[in-house]
Amino acid sequence: MKIIKTVKGDLLDQKVDVIANAWNRNIIPWWLLLPQGISGAIKRYGGYEPFRELARSGSIPLGGAVHTSAGKLPFRGIIHVAGINLLWFATEKSIR
Repeated sequence: MKIIKTVKGDLLDQKVDVIANAWNRNIIPWWLLLPQGISGAIKRYGGYEPFRELARSGSIPLGGAVHTSAGKLPFRGIIHVAGINLLWFATEKSIR
């Protein structure tokens, strides 16, 4: 049985195996996007390798996910979840 715990703080400072990153389905090339939020922090501290891996996977269907390495971050990986629709909004449907 796994226990899920909610904590406050910087996601990149947590002692976990993997982190989740909300992603935009890879419709726009990752290198054209301005680093913001979690993706921006991952790029600043973990480098670009996770996003290069993500680009090789192609477009992610809404609600889909892709696992990549964590780059220079101390995690086993990053799960990029496509929860942002084509209009750049997250809705209850897109998150489900």
